[in-house]
Amino acid sequence: MARLTRRDFVAALAATGAEVGEFLLLDESSGLLETAMRQGQARVPPLSTTWPADWGIVGKALRLGEAVLVDD
Repeated sequence: MARLTRRDFVAALAATGAEVGEFLLLDESSGLLETAMRQGQARVPPLSTTWPADWGIVGKALRLGEAVLVDD
């Protein structure tokens, strides 16, 4: 299994032009996501590092099976 390093993560953010990003791990048995890496300063601090996988933009990306870029 490939391993994502912080260097790879920061490079991916730079390649997409993202100022803020998170790398999340999905626990399929519980349906929960957990933050593994975070970079940048979000306008609103995260309320938690773990939440249901079907919530919000991340839930949308999982349902679609593709990346979702938020341009705000």
